[in-house]
Amino acid sequence: MWQESNFTADLTIGYKFFHDQYTSKVILKPSERIDVEYVNGPFKHLKNYWIFHPISETECEVEFYIDFQFNASLLEGFITPIFSEAVKTIINAFKKRAEEIYPSTVSSAG
Repeated sequence: MWQESNFTADLTIGYKFFHDQYTSKVILKPSERIDVEYVNGPFKHLKNYWIFHPISETECEVEFYIDFQFNASLLEGFITPIFSEAVKTIINAFKKRAEEIYPSTVSSAG
């Protein structure tokens, strides 16, 4: 069984002409959850997690949560409306990768 681990990740948020980098600490608890703790960058705060709820021996439901606020109100007004599209992209990439690894067990729900 895998053990809990963590690492620091440098990430980039961007859309069209805007790109900014931020750092987060990622805490992996295999088969349970992934927590992302904001370290520094353009946010006042950023909280993000993935929780894996077992349904059966081969299935789980994935709960995704993200809450954020940018330091600059101008940036907040520009990015917030498009951020829901970015979240959809994140979820779709997660589902696509899961389908590649576990092709017969990933459902299209959610």
